[in-house]
Amino acid sequence: MKGLIRFGVMATILLSCRALPEESPMPSRKIQTHAGPEDMDIDSVNGNPALLIACDDRRCKDECTQGMILRFDLVSRQMDTLPRVGEPEGLKFHPHGVDVVPDSMGSLLFVVNHPDAFTDAILVYRISAQSLQFLKSVSSPHFTSPNAVVGMKDDLFWVSNDRWDKDKMGEVLMTKAKSRLVQCQGNHQFVTGLPVAFGNGVLVRQGRMYQAATRGNAIYRYEIRSDSVTQRSEWCKLIGPDNLREVEGALLVACHLRGMKFMKHAMNANKISPTAVYRVPWSTGKPELLFFDRGDDISAGSTAIQWKGHLYISQVFEPFILEVDLN
Repeated sequence: MKGLIRFGVMATILLSCRALPEESPMPSRKIQTHAGPEDMDIDSVNGNPALLIACDDRRCKDECTQGMILRFDLVSRQMDTLPRVGEPEGLKFHPHGVDVVPDSMGSLLFVVNHPDAFTDAILVYRISAQSLQFLKSVSSPHFTSPNAVVGMKDDLFWVSNDRWDKDKMGEVLMTKAKSRLVQCQGNHQFVTGLPVAFGNGVLVRQGRMYQAATRGNAIYRYEIRSDSVTQRSEWCKLIGPDNLREVEGALLVACHLRGMKFMKHAMNANKISPTAVYRVPWSTGKPELLFFDRGDDISAGSTAIQWKGHLYISQVFEPFILEVDLN
């Protein structure tokens, strides 16, 4: 079952005896997508602000329908599939983590792509309101199990691996801190930073990089240097942090608080799994609960984005994102 080894093993050992938070009494509604809207980012350059949502069916067996990038216009509320043009013939598209990066010509979309069980790459596209123009594909032996990507200007980006040896489940089961960051610029890729236990979401802000360690139950902070990241410190403690996004004055992170429930949900859509979203102010590094749901409204939430009084939460498996009224 494609994708369930990656998510299932992670989930099985994300166990905590802490009590769950109180549910958030805020109005919400489902916005339908295709299966598996695991990650998303906001594009504010090409027309109205819009969510670009990476969808891939993570419960399918054998040959699977290819994934896609959806565009949800936050003003008109129209949902469309963005056509991908200029790709090499035969490219298989199964997106995972994504990152939108403004540049001098508009904006770029970086995509972690898992075309099969043995090959991984970072795809880069030029974004317009109507399509995604393929620019390049970057592969590296250092992409051992890429989960998330963060791009910058000048052809520079970082990849967060969740495992250092994709074929060895013991690395995750034994909570071994072995997965590494990879820095990429042009045709050069090299390992940087200290190893973590199941690296996940990454974010760059003001010369610092933040990386979620899902098994490490922490978000780490690095100082960025021209040739590496240095001076790592544990910036924030959280259970099961996933993708990272920025909001004014803070970081947003979706978390998986109950690993066994995540695992059951991965195997059966009728089994619910809790979703928590935290706001972590840059000034304090202390998590503040913004949203919690036991799984009745959304299960296995993976990314949170805040826009004009609304919180948008994506998830790993089910075919919708959740829009929450924060006011």
